[in-house]
Amino acid sequence: MISIIQSLQEQKKIEEKNIQGLKPIREEAGGPYLGAILEMIINDSTKHIALCDALIGIVGGEEMVVPETLLKQQTVSGFREHIKLEEDMLHRLEDIHSQVDHRAQSLIEYMLEEKRRHRRILSDLIELLEVGERSMDKYYDIADELMTLAHRTGMRGRKRNIGRPF
Repeated sequence: MISIIQSLQEQKKIEEKNIQGLKPIREEAGGPYLGAILEMIINDSTKHIALCDALIGIVGGEEMVVPETLLKQQTVSGFREHIKLEEDMLHRLEDIHSQVDHRAQSLIEYMLEEKRRHRRILSDLIELLEVGERSMDKYYDIADELMTLAHRTGMRGRKRNIGRPF
């Protein structure tokens, strides 16, 4: 029987193969819309590789603690600046959303939902970092929330005419 760690390492290889296979197709997509959709899939595979690395650490029994460097005021200030940027992007996207036609609505809504999720998660992280929380338990809770929010957008895409639902 293959170990979980071996399975995760194999998963990483498959994700990388997916990325390498989609990059040339993205280049030939012929327009920004299809290129953006393929780029999203490529980025998801990149994210999945990082998640596999995290899982390998957890399953492998790696000691998980927050590094001192993340608890420094400079880092917390960097997080605060990033939240301001997320807020600015969120407001800009809300304005754009009110002006675009139906073909662009779902793409803007997707970005809005991600920006809201980023802002919420970063705010939660800052709270823990500010009090110097080193135990990973509360950070795991934030990660759980991120995963839950990522899969509960509450939005439906545009009506599809390809004959099969996802």
